[in-house]
Amino acid sequence: MIEEYLQKYSDAGVRVLICAMFTPVGKQDFDGFFTWLSTLPAKYPCVIGFEMHNEPHLRHFGGWKSKPYAEAVKHATKILKAGAPDTPIIVGSISHLWWKPGVDFLMEAINEGVLENTDGISAHPYRKSQAPEGGDLHCKPEDPNGLETELLDFWEKIERGNPTGKPLALHLTEFGYSSGIGKGSIAPEQAEGIGNLDLQADYLTRFMLVLFQMRLRGIPIEGAYWYDLKCDRDDPAHIEANFGVVNYDASTARPAYDAYARIAKMFGQTSDWKPLYPQS
Repeated sequence: MIEEYLQKYSDAGVRVLICAMFTPVGKQDFDGFFTWLSTLPAKYPCVIGFEMHNEPHLRHFGGWKSKPYAEAVKHATKILKAGAPDTPIIVGSISHLWWKPGVDFLMEAINEGVLENTDGISAHPYRKSQAPEGGDLHCKPEDPNGLETELLDFWEKIERGNPTGKPLALHLTEFGYSSGIGKGSIAPEQAEGIGNLDLQADYLTRFMLVLFQMRLRGIPIEGAYWYDLKCDRDDPAHIEANFGVVNYDASTARPAYDAYARIAKMFGQTSDWKPLYPQS
């Protein structure tokens, strides 16, 4: 079934970063799973890389400690690089750019050698209900450059702590705004609704423009992935169910979908952009 979808994505020209969810080395055919993954890029041109787990530091995604996570990634990377040597491997992904437990987990994994044979970092820069330019828990409430501040500070920390010295890519593999109301129940640390479909489209547009600005300033953003495409269920008040840009029954696109489509058409493949001026 997975390979059937990968073929469809390849035929449609959709690029796919595969998020590999895994158990510790030696359990549930760890080696076999990554051997199979390593065969996919040669068969399906849509596969542009592998992301090593989703928010592994969070309890509901395994609650990994940094050392065993780094050991598992290093073991898996040897298998992936043997079968698909040119396919990038991205480590992470941590929730938020500012949450100390997540950032500490990532920096500890880096100290344990997780970057030795990998190619980039992934993170989820959710901002709850704050506008892209507004302050957040990391920034002062009055900061007019909230998301910019978070990205610059986060990437400075990564570069300063990178023992390999090699250039790394940054993939923002989840971010978004829910049109639901109130606080979330599934992931309350990251979910808070804005309660308005037009505002969802507005924030999406402004968020993407900030990311473009950061790319031109030298932050190596290779991919930005809105969460998510389709609403999870038909419940306008539910937070987790309303991050989508298409309604639950897929019959109607939301204003955010139109905004995203216009941005994609106007700006094209932004990962090919080169920095215009250095970080400051």
